[in-house]
Amino acid sequence: MPVYSALVTAFEQAERKKNGLPELRRSARLADANAVADDDDLLLV
Repeated sequence: MPVYSALVTAFEQAERKKNGLPELRRSARLADANAVADDDDLLLV
């Protein structure tokens, strides 16, 4: 699914825009937390 993530994100943003909703944004705090989790997952492999 990571291959399609950019396509899915673009579609979701277009749908939100069409419905008059604000664009979704990822907070820096969550992005940092996800990076740490990804590093931890890699260490377990």
